[in-house]
Amino acid sequence: KHPALPTLTLPSANPLRPPSSANPLTPLRRQDADVPPRATFWESLFGTRHAHVTAEGGAGHSYGRIGCLFNHEGYYGNVQPDDSVRACSFDLDDVSRWKPMDRQLVASVSRSRRRAAPPVVHQPLASDSMEEALEASLRQLIAEQRRADGLATHWDPHLSFLLSPALLSSEAEKVSGSAAGAGDFRQGLRNAIPPDFSFKGFPMQFGHLCAPRMLQDLLRSHVASGIIGMQGGVDSVRFALRVQVTPYPERVCAVWVMLAVVFAKIEQ
Repeated sequence: KHPALPTLTLPSANPLRPPSSANPLTPLRRQDADVPPRATFWESLFGTRHAHVTAEGGAGHSYGRIGCLFNHEGYYGNVQPDDSVRACSFDLDDVSRWKPMDRQLVASVSRSRRRAAPPVVHQPLASDSMEEALEASLRQLIAEQRRADGLATHWDPHLSFLLSPALLSSEAEKVSGSAAGAGDFRQGLRNAIPPDFSFKGFPMQFGHLCAPRMLQDLLRSHVASGIIGMQGGVDSVRFALRVQVTPYPERVCAVWVMLAVVFAKIEQ
């Protein structure tokens, strides 16, 4: 398969300025009318050219079928019994093989005013306040979940702030395939985690803004539920939470939540 549609070029007496009375796609000036026109395929993505008929008589390309030929002046439908490229005749003057559209109709379409694209609904979202509200709700829900298990919860604001580059990196990787900012996140952790402590974090993406549903999804994850159920006092276990809301058009949001914990290593 080819990544883009090819451009078909047929020979012309003057490739820069074809006569106005000639066929708009093939202004032919053949010395011998019995010689069929030669065709060249241009790969529009890479600019490479492929001769339709090579010196050996075979196809110099792997294009399969062709249904029509067109440019800004003419349109021709392929009415040949076999539309495979290898069997096609490219003599556009032969109406038994190529059915032309009225050139005046084509010209009227090209001169018509371009229709405006439908407007994209843009309603600015206060992502900062949404993030703060989600973080507050999730902290409360997680603390209540741990309290029901007889565990206290101690949040670390500085560690929560350091999670921001990780969420930015996650969204960038989803959009562009490049995890920009991951190095900043790792370097920040090295400076923030005390000796003899370990870090465990879990990011998750959501398509909604409902904190209770987010908690249920986190609890279904083995890693996240392990973080929520981590045991230890304020001197040995500290939690962090960060939310990032990235708004897109049509009121679509990409919501990332990262739950993390720093805990003292247990001596074996």
